[in-house]
Amino acid sequence: MAQIAGRAGRHQRDGSFGTLGLGSDGGATFSDEEITAIEEHRFRPLDFTYWRNPDLDFTDVRTLIGSLEKRSDDPLLRPAPEAIDLSVLKLIAEDPAIAAKRGAIARRLWSVCGLPDFRKVGPMHHARMVRRLFSYVGEGGHIPHEWFAAEVTRLDNVNGDIEALADRLAGIRSWAYIAHRADWLAEPTKWAERTREVEARLSDALHERLTQRFVDRRTAVLVRDIGARGSDALPVTVAADGEVSVGPEPIGHLTGFDFRVDQSARLADKRLLLAAAERRLGDELDRRAKILVEAGDEIFELIVEEEGQPAVGWQGNVLARMAAGRSLLEPALRTSRALDQLSAARRAELRARLEAWLDAQVDRNLRALKKLAAAATDRSSSPGVRALAAMLADAGGVLTRRTLVTTIAALEQSDRQTLHKLGVRLGPLDVFVPALLKPASQQWRAILQSVRTNLPMPKLPSPGAATLSEADTRGASLAYRRLGRQWLRIDLADRLASHAHKVRSAGGDEPVDMDLATSVGLDEAGIAKLMEEVGFTRAGEAWKWRGRRPPRQDNRAPGSHAFAELAKLKR
Repeated sequence: MAQIAGRAGRHQRDGSFGTLGLGSDGGATFSDEEITAIEEHRFRPLDFTYWRNPDLDFTDVRTLIGSLEKRSDDPLLRPAPEAIDLSVLKLIAEDPAIAAKRGAIARRLWSVCGLPDFRKVGPMHHARMVRRLFSYVGEGGHIPHEWFAAEVTRLDNVNGDIEALADRLAGIRSWAYIAHRADWLAEPTKWAERTREVEARLSDALHERLTQRFVDRRTAVLVRDIGARGSDALPVTVAADGEVSVGPEPIGHLTGFDFRVDQSARLADKRLLLAAAERRLGDELDRRAKILVEAGDEIFELIVEEEGQPAVGWQGNVLARMAAGRSLLEPALRTSRALDQLSAARRAELRARLEAWLDAQVDRNLRALKKLAAAATDRSSSPGVRALAAMLADAGGVLTRRTLVTTIAALEQSDRQTLHKLGVRLGPLDVFVPALLKPASQQWRAILQSVRTNLPMPKLPSPGAATLSEADTRGASLAYRRLGRQWLRIDLADRLASHAHKVRSAGGDEPVDMDLATSVGLDEAGIAKLMEEVGFTRAGEAWKWRGRRPPRQDNRAPGSHAFAELAKLKR
């Protein structure tokens, strides 16, 4: 008791004496004499202590035993109770051949007898294992690794109850002790690591079983109290880290709006514990929802789940998942099941707040795309502008020029000016909106297209990369043009293509400058592919204009794809 008091107080401040759990009525209390003795550190002096002779004689095994049993002349030093190592030595020494061992061999026998009886099997059974070990190492040999490996493998099993695991753990500790004797095994380091791994697994499994036993007992007491007093009689509290307690007992965690009962509780008890918690968690859930409804946009976050589905979250918890909506720019939100515990009114408020956040993100990152979508339905715009804007908005802001040849050819000069004001670039290779090539815009275009097609989010290129050697096709196509084995950012491909056409239009013998292509990392094969797409072919060291190849014919039936349908707006 004095040692416990000393560890608790460390002599820093005065404490008080009390008892916990000693009997149904509070149990025994400290007597005044006990308190005084502890406070003043007054204890009866020791009458004796146990002792065993450390000066051993290894002339032979019999003399070794005699030296171990030698008594002290000091009356305060009493002979120690016979330890397991001496008991095992005596049992083995009953064999005359072993009793006659002398010198170094006797010393080695004594070291083998020092193997602790971790298994608590007693001297008789423990002596059998010691005898076998000595038969291998007594003359300086090594324990066969086949036997050692087989015994360790047999114990490497985490199944079973507490008693079975405790027995295996005791067994593996014996082999771990042996593995740490450098002269007993041929590869002690290897086997020490192996036994350490097995011991760690068994120890973890035993800890889990002991925890389960404790939790089962704890839960049983709690369920009994709930049954006796009703679930409303016990207070439900939520700690700062989300731990939920009913009365004094923790029963689970509240993460975001999702409450989960302690997984170690038995299935039969989980339902009662869950009901007790959910009936009393309404106020906390309502409080959290109100905070989110009134908070700014910065409290929410974009989450991409493991399966690649985009969602709206809070502190890492999914609140709603995106789904295909009326258009690319208007995805729907499906609130998570955890929000079903809120009242209908509060859930509607939170849903509206999440939709407002999503609209704000689309407007901030895809404003140019929203302008295109608006122009596609603006009756004051010409049919040509509406048709091209509709197709471009539906494609996410980027299309190859080949797919729009007919539409572009029909544009009036005023139409081109209108498209220029909308930020549309009618490039020689691609029709795109440069503002939508920014990293944040790429990300949100990828999100909206993934939601519409019900495909996982693609892997996006690193922000600012001019060329890509390897890339996810869906992710790269948002802002890059494929040129053989490489990808080149669309705006850079447009600049190079425009430069080539400018040189051709100027006439003369001025060569097409490919220094920019080389500086951004485009290799020779990529440059050749780019010039071919623009309409040039290599003639020696220079590039010669050969004219554009006609666009590929689409053999599909009219109206078989969205672009054909949208093109009807022009007509």
